[in-house]
Amino acid sequence: MVVRARHGWTVNTLTWLVLCFWLALCLNVGSSQEMERAAVADGELHDVQFVTLDRMIAVGDRGLIMGSDNAGKTWSVRNSRSEFTLYSVCFVSEKVGCAVGGTVDPFTHRSRGVALVTSDGGKSWVRSQSNLPRLTGVALENSSCLLA
Repeated sequence: MVVRARHGWTVNTLTWLVLCFWLALCLNVGSSQEMERAAVADGELHDVQFVTLDRMIAVGDRGLIMGSDNAGKTWSVRNSRSEFTLYSVCFVSEKVGCAVGGTVDPFTHRSRGVALVTSDGGKSWVRSQSNLPRLTGVALENSSCLLA
């Protein structure tokens, strides 16, 4: 476990995250309607960060972003509007954060990347408009600089 500034913890062990996610899901899913909503979250998760002591954001396959506002007891899918796999997420403050990812085209071998930014603590995400290569990590350099 790596400790980051401003309560930002990153867990790079996918096994721990998947175990916590499914445990939370099993303990909190009651109705068939809740089970259908949970089934939408289909994909492997690659990174998670504690934004505050209660708020967590996780990112993964096919633009999957999940959030918890109660320290992982329940999770909800956040709309990323991205088809790219997201590999890393980092927050500068409780409100401002960035998630990065991308893909490599199997035929042309062209790398394409994506950077998503949020200014509301991870509730909504906006795609940065630029030609990026595939990005596999983002980290906080100082209180105002993110490195990808």
